[in-house]
Amino acid sequence: MLLWNWLPDADLASPTRDDHGGSSAARYSVYPRGSLLTDYVPILILSLLAGGFAATNVIATLITGPYRPTREKLSPYESGMTEIQPPKQRFPVKFYVIAMLFLLFDIEGVSFYPWAIILKALRFPGFIEMLIFLAFLAVGYIFIWKKGALDW
Repeated sequence: MLLWNWLPDADLASPTRDDHGGSSAARYSVYPRGSLLTDYVPILILSLLAGGFAATNVIATLITGPYRPTREKLSPYESGMTEIQPPKQRFPVKFYVIAMLFLLFDIEGVSFYPWAIILKALRFPGFIEMLIFLAFLAVGYIFIWKKGALDW
């Protein structure tokens, strides 16, 4: 049994048999067969390794690193400078809105690659689903454009 769902399996190219034991027309599976447990074992292993590595680094720095707090080290600062006076006006968040919108549309754009890979297997219904997804993206883009979120 395979741990990776995307690796080729030897029984993928073999035709299936019907219920009567006779050979029927060859039916091929698009996706390899596997249990739900074996499909998620690699993700679980990677998550445990990443979490263990992070915990080990945090614990190692707490044990080995020096901790000598002083008044100057504990004072608040921003960008390496001490605060002279509190700000009198609000900071503009336009840059952050643009950055979040870029990330949102960039992540949605990345979803086109896996869709393009399996387009032949999805056939026409998969194409229609992607057109609906593109329509939602277009509506969202027009909405943020009309709201002025893309204006500097």
